[in-house]
Amino acid sequence: MGILKNFGLYIVASIAATVLPYLALQYWSGIAYRGFMSFDILVLSIVFVAFRYHQGKLRLALLCFCFLGGILSIGWDWENLYQESFDFAYWVESFRESWKGIFVLILAFLLQIGSCIFVVSRAKPVGAAAAILFILGLVIMHNVMYAINSTIPILEFPALEQMETYSKNQFKDTRNELSKETQTAFPDNKSQAVSLKHLDAARTDVIILLESWGVPMDVKRMQSEFAFFNSLPHVYSGLQKNDSSRTAFAERASFGNAMNALRVHEFESIYLFGGSDSLHERFRYIPAMGFQKIFFGKDLNGDSCPYAQPGICDKNVAAKIDSLLSEVTLNSADSTHKIIAWTTLATHFPMKNSSTYYNSLQQTQSLIISLAKKHPEVRFIVLGDHEPLLCSKAFRTAFYRKWVPFVVLN
Repeated sequence: MGILKNFGLYIVASIAATVLPYLALQYWSGIAYRGFMSFDILVLSIVFVAFRYHQGKLRLALLCFCFLGGILSIGWDWENLYQESFDFAYWVESFRESWKGIFVLILAFLLQIGSCIFVVSRAKPVGAAAAILFILGLVIMHNVMYAINSTIPILEFPALEQMETYSKNQFKDTRNELSKETQTAFPDNKSQAVSLKHLDAARTDVIILLESWGVPMDVKRMQSEFAFFNSLPHVYSGLQKNDSSRTAFAERASFGNAMNALRVHEFESIYLFGGSDSLHERFRYIPAMGFQKIFFGKDLNGDSCPYAQPGICDKNVAAKIDSLLSEVTLNSADSTHKIIAWTTLATHFPMKNSSTYYNSLQQTQSLIISLAKKHPEVRFIVLGDHEPLLCSKAFRTAFYRKWVPFVVLN
């Protein structure tokens, strides 16, 4: 039982070192795809405890090496998280609303250090053979689980991630800037504030943020996604650079700009989202935008879909929008136009694989096309909120960072 207790303590330290910073960034709606056990901390903890009870000339040097290695690993892990999921623009905006986030980050760091110190002070050495078999077993289990479901890894490797990041920094990061081929294929690639630029104050407007609709680095893939809308007249498409890879940031920018622009025209404003109002704390910032009517999943009738974030199916939200637009048609004598804002849910990650993502994306796009065909008198502006994030690194890196496509229909 003693050896199991010791391995249990090592596991606790490795989990605390990895999960606490992730939870802290979740306070800021941070998104990260990562394992829940730090391989570095696990190995260094075992080695530290082993030499803590070892007498020899190299004892002090090895203890210092493990201690400094642990500090470096924790620091690298924070930096990896920052690079991967923490947008400065979103952080600044969030800090204006709440100072508590700073306290959360500091508390997480202190708990992270404290948990590691507690474990190495309580744990006892384990045999070299047992330690090697234990670590090898975890690595094998990690690889097997990763092969089965790549969205849920077991181990996190901060040092290896840092080395990978460093090696990439020696070259130009091709994900931050559009390639010449992409720029040539999509000439309108410098648009900003698309929802504001293409609003039509003379009629009803529907602005749709398509969850996780990013710009693939494969030009042909992007062309095929735009071609999906070719059955509609007056299609205008392009690419937009976002300041942040966050749905909340995209909603504030796209919906907020449109609301401010049309406020003087006395538009009736409506917001719809099939998920929970607590996701990204929408119950706070959506009403603050000034929407007259707000519909979350709890306010809508329809089937509950087993998305990554459970909620009312996109098809039911689309049906609700159809009924709202039909009211405008039936009451044509009423001069009041509507501005309808909808954030979709079906393509929210994590998902099993890329095929599931593309199938869900096309299904939601088909719903939008059906709405635009049925209501040709309505202007539809469709754009992504951010590139796919909570997915395997191989899939995520197939998309440009902070670039989203957009189409303007009717």
